[in-house]
Amino acid sequence: MARKFRASVQYNDFRGTAAADRGDNNDLLSHFRDQGYVSEKDVLVAIEFWSGENHSGPVKEMSVTLTVADIQNHTTLDDFLADPKRPSLRSVHVDMTNDEFFGFFKRFNVVLTHSRYEDQIGANEYEADDIYPNDS
Repeated sequence: MARKFRASVQYNDFRGTAAADRGDNNDLLSHFRDQGYVSEKDVLVAIEFWSGENHSGPVKEMSVTLTVADIQNHTTLDDFLADPKRPSLRSVHVDMTNDEFFGFFKRFNVVLTHSRYEDQIGANEYEADDIYPNDS
């Protein structure tokens, strides 16, 4: 199946960016290797997680997709991706709890802006007053 590595949902009310630091001793690729889903030859290309069809209840699980490349006939992932024959990737899909998924990362940040203002907000820096209602 052809894939584009850009997040999208049904209405795209919000769009954004994400950044993450993998865990030092416990990362997602190693977990997938330990489970036998991918081999030692596989190189991580992308991680996708999806949570959907929530109708105002708690969400306890998500679908996680790890996309990998077997670069055995190439020196590096760069060489693999530059191959004019466009070799295929493999995507492995599993369900995991939110706690399990986020436990594979040291830090994780997602920023979503209203899609109507994505270009204006994403391209500029704004001052914002910080309010922490849970701090006493």
